[in-house]
Amino acid sequence: MMNSIYKPIAIAAIAMLALVSCKSDPNSPGVEYMPDMYRGPAYETYSTYQGSKPSARNPAVGAIPRNPTGFNESDIIFAPYLLPATDSGYARAATIKNPLAYNQTNVENGKRLYGIYCQHCHGEKGDGNGTLVESGKFGGVPSYYEEVKDLPVGKMFHTITYGKGVMGSHAGQVNPKERWQLIQWVEQLRAAGLGTTIAVDSTKAVTAPSEAMAPASISKEEAQQVAMAAKNLFFETGSNSIKKESFDDLDILAKILTENTDVKCYVDGHTDNAGKPDANLSLSQRRVEEVKKYLASKGINTVRLAGQGYGDTKPVADNTTEAGKSQNRRVEFKLSKL
Repeated sequence: MMNSIYKPIAIAAIAMLALVSCKSDPNSPGVEYMPDMYRGPAYETYSTYQGSKPSARNPAVGAIPRNPTGFNESDIIFAPYLLPATDSGYARAATIKNPLAYNQTNVENGKRLYGIYCQHCHGEKGDGNGTLVESGKFGGVPSYYEEVKDLPVGKMFHTITYGKGVMGSHAGQVNPKERWQLIQWVEQLRAAGLGTTIAVDSTKAVTAPSEAMAPASISKEEAQQVAMAAKNLFFETGSNSIKKESFDDLDILAKILTENTDVKCYVDGHTDNAGKPDANLSLSQRRVEEVKKYLASKGINTVRLAGQGYGDTKPVADNTTEAGKSQNRRVEFKLSKL
């Protein structure tokens, strides 16, 4: 009797379980009763969401700075690096100087980090014969005291940040301060390979990061607006005449420069490889001058405006395709402290 009662209940339970557990879509995660408990939405810093609430606020007026007594080495971790991952950015990185004191603490930590992240390719002595090279996994790793014996430290920093050739970016592994410490050890290896020495002085004063390390004290939102102004800058074909649809974003750039009086704007002009190189170089320079002229018309002092046309010498994409040529026809804005 009891079996006859429980049997239908068991069958009904199994049927119900089958209905709620089986889905026609095998990729469906099923029903989420409290989705906010499973995941949190990601918001861009200083953006708005749910209508008006900011995801992060700018510092209040009169806020006390992190280091009110002046710059110290910990600030380097937070210093922005806004040189782009382009040939132009790499070339400009040559002027950056190592802001860290050349002392035993920094050199020793650089040696420790080198053993973790670099030695397997670059070798214990920096000769380019690490274990991965000797095993045939990689090739063409340069020696610090042969192929790249004259490489500026700024270009080293740029390469660690963005990667170059077969070497990938290590920005996720080492913060800016650790990159400079790594470079100090690389300099030691290079000096040893060249038969010279670099003195390690524990009393050497700390210097502030170069302008290229912290080019401008602008917010992330303003940096995005600067990038948008460059992206939405259009010229008439073969001309330096700016199209009208570019004016709104250029006006925003002018507003940023007006509100940040300690900032200088560099305008770099580029073309694709259609036409003669000399004509492309001239066109890119004329476009740079036209942009500077427009910003000056909005009240920006010409002392704060600089730039150069590079023609077709610094492509960022393949010039054999129309899509690549479109990317190479560009103007780049870079802001730095005066």
